[in-house]
Amino acid sequence: LVLYAYDPAINDQDPPDEEDMLHDPDGKGKQNSMFLPWRGFLNVGVLLMLILCLLCLFIFYPVLTFIRNNARNLAINGNIRINTTGQAPQLFRMPELIDTLTPDSAKTCTGFDGNTYDLFSSDEFETDNGTFYPGDDPYCEAVDLWYGATANEEWYDLGQITTKGGYLNIVLENVENHGLQY
Repeated sequence: LVLYAYDPAINDQDPPDEEDMLHDPDGKGKQNSMFLPWRGFLNVGVLLMLILCLLCLFIFYPVLTFIRNNARNLAINGNIRINTTGQAPQLFRMPELIDTLTPDSAKTCTGFDGNTYDLFSSDEFETDNGTFYPGDDPYCEAVDLWYGATANEEWYDLGQITTKGGYLNIVLENVENHGLQY
């Protein structure tokens, strides 16, 4: 290790580098002017265009679409003969969740807390000997099932599930069914 004194002025004694305008001691490299460079104008222009595009996409286009389609939407609203696109009639009407045989007095009740609660679904099983074969009930369907993974002795048959007196009856009988005892 050799110690020596470093003189920073020694670097200034070299001639200026022709390719390094930043460190030119004569100051010929960068010229100050009162005008902004073209690159600054380009950056500001692109930012303004980006802001304008975002405004058009999220504000002007939705407002224009609403104004243009408002009369058509008002004509469609509440009209059951056309769907919301205005192209085709309603072909299939979903069954109601509340059975038509449910009395009006059973559609609301007062709870223990004093609040009134509305019934949102019901199936009164009013029809005696009603079955749950595929297509018999709009919401419930029985299955023809044997749980073979545990080698159960019972077979759950569609005929074992019926309605009577407003109740759902599920019967498990000791009769031969599908080669099994229950």
